[in-house]
Amino acid sequence: MTHRTDQLDLPAASLGTRRRLVVHRFGSSGARPKAYLHAALHAQELPGIVVLEHLVARLAEADAAGKITGEIIVVPFANPIGLSQQIMMEAQGRYDLDTNRNYNRGFPDLIDEVIAAVDGNLTDDGEANIALIRRAIGAALTTRHDAREADVLKLELLKLSHDADLVLDLHSAWEALLHLFVTDLNWPDASDLARQINAEVVLIDRGNRMMTFKSAHALLWKELAARFTDHPVPPGCLTAVVELRGQRDVDDHLTKPDADNLFHWLQRRGVIAGT
Repeated sequence: MTHRTDQLDLPAASLGTRRRLVVHRFGSSGARPKAYLHAALHAQELPGIVVLEHLVARLAEADAAGKITGEIIVVPFANPIGLSQQIMMEAQGRYDLDTNRNYNRGFPDLIDEVIAAVDGNLTDDGEANIALIRRAIGAALTTRHDAREADVLKLELLKLSHDADLVLDLHSAWEALLHLFVTDLNWPDASDLARQINAEVVLIDRGNRMMTFKSAHALLWKELAARFTDHPVPPGCLTAVVELRGQRDVDDHLTKPDADNLFHWLQRRGVIAGT
């Protein structure tokens, strides 16, 4: 069995306190394809947590049967800071109470740094270029030394996900149908995900430099392809935001099928053996 759980310490926000990021890992490090999934970056959005807890249980069964062929990282509680923000018995996990910044904004913008790092080193081999760019992203992340707890959290999430082939950011609205956000770079490649999870709507954007978690991945690859038109730069990552209906939709009759659908999508993408 390959399943292990890591705990990544965040810097103490106040004396006598400590928060940790809990990371589930399946498969062999460096195996392809690599998938990364997290939930509750907006910490009051609970459906994704329940879905990923169900998914972790299914992945553990697949792991015991030797069916994990790629690498999978799952972070059910992606924002332990926001989870602690309770004011008069009401969850306040969307904004950092220290800065009033949305937790899904202000991820590290590495576009210019990575462009400079790979300029002159790309070849006519698209797969080799993807590997080169991933190394450049990883190097850029390791040189950052953020001090604030929320900034370190964002940095750690990118370190876990930057080299993944598949990245899913699970959210929920106040009340909504199940829907999907993708950047135009990843469409129609993500159409199989939309069908598998029974998305009612797919919203396709062009990316923005507000640096949401999704843009920190998809926009980087889009800008690299636009900058280096003389060399093949395929999308190195399929990134999507899955909006799991409304915040109160946490019942097992919804969340277990959602987890099953994500599991089957990972099978289709070759991360897990079977159909």
